[in-house]
Amino acid sequence: MMRSAGFVSLLRARGVAVVVAVLLLLATSEAWRQHVESMEMRSLAQRVVADAHATTRRSEVIALRDYIRAHVTFKGAPYTDDERPFLRATALETMRSGLGFCGEDSRAFIVMADAIGIPAARINLYGPSHVVALTELDDGQAVIVDAMSTPTVDDLEPLDRAMVQHGFTDYSTLNVRRLHVAWLFSRIKLTIGPLTFWGENPHAMKALFWASLAAAIVAVGALRVALRHLLRRLGWVHRSSLASLPLNAPAVTGTPSYKDA
Repeated sequence: MMRSAGFVSLLRARGVAVVVAVLLLLATSEAWRQHVESMEMRSLAQRVVADAHATTRRSEVIALRDYIRAHVTFKGAPYTDDERPFLRATALETMRSGLGFCGEDSRAFIVMADAIGIPAARINLYGPSHVVALTELDDGQAVIVDAMSTPTVDDLEPLDRAMVQHGFTDYSTLNVRRLHVAWLFSRIKLTIGPLTFWGENPHAMKALFWASLAAAIVAVGALRVALRHLLRRLGWVHRSSLASLPLNAPAVTGTPSYKDA
C-alpha cells in the first residue's frame, strides 16, 4: 500500500514537472519569435527613416506614418473576428502581407516608432470608431498619428482638436467597447509605459502568459509543501509512523489485548 502511494506521488510530481517544462518551452519559443520580429521591425524602421532623410522627431513620425499608408491597405484584409486572430496580426505580419485596418496600421506604427526610440501608444476613438496612435513631438506636444491608407485624421493633430474636427465623441487607451465596459469609462487616456510593448506584440504577450502559468504552477506546489511543513510543526497534521516501517515488515493481525495496570 505504501509502495503504491509513493508511486502515485512520483507520477504526480513527474507529471507536474513535464507540464512546467512544456509551458517553459512554449514561452521560450514565443520569446524567440518576438526577438526575431523586433530585429526585423527595427531594421525596417531605421531604413524608412534613413531613406526619408528624417532628422527630427516630427519628420521621423511622418516618414513612418507615410510608409505604412503606402504599403498597407484595408482592401482584401480580414474583417470579421472569425477571420482575424484574437490578438490580431503582429506588426511584422501586417507589413509582410500589406493588409490591415486601422488597428493593424496603428500597431505597425507603434512598434516601428518604439524601435527607433519614439514612444507611442494606441488610442481608440469612438463616434465613428477608429484606432490611431498617440505620440509626442520634439516640443512635447502630443499628437494623433493616423497610419491608415485612407486616414480620417490626415495631419498630425492634438487629440482635442481631432475630436472636434472629425466628429469623435469619446476615446480610451483601452478598447473599452471590445471589453464591454464602455458604459463605465469615458475619455480615459492612460500612460501605460512599458506595458505598451506587451500589448502591441502578441508573441511577447504569449511568452509572458506561458511563463507566468509555469511560475504559478511552481509557486502553488512550493506553497503547498511549505504549508504542510508548517502544519506538521504546529501539530495540526499527523504524520503516521508507519511510513518509516520497512516494506517487508509483517502485518499486525488479530485483536490487541489489554492488561490492567
